Amino acid sequence: MRIDKLPFKVNYFWTYKKNADLPEEIIIEKVLIYGDFEEIFMLEKIVGKNLIKNLWEKNIRNKKRFKKLNSVLEIIYGRDKFKR
Repeated sequence: MRIDKLPFKVNYFWTYKKNADLPEEIIIEKVLIYGDFEEIFMLEKIVGKNLIKNLWEKNIRNKKRFKKLNSVLEIIYGRDKFKR
């Protein structure tokens, strides 16, 4: 996916050239980490909820530095039962 064709803020991808063609995985991860709710839901329309959920579970969910983010994403993409 080309950065310059995406509806997201370019500063999420500041380490790449403005017209770089990035794998979906990188785009999803950057938008989940830096984006707001509106952008996350836009991302769902582009790549689908399952792909986002799988990437979140694989790359972000278990990292302690994303504790607050994971709390929110747990509600959106989380398990059937919440741990308390």
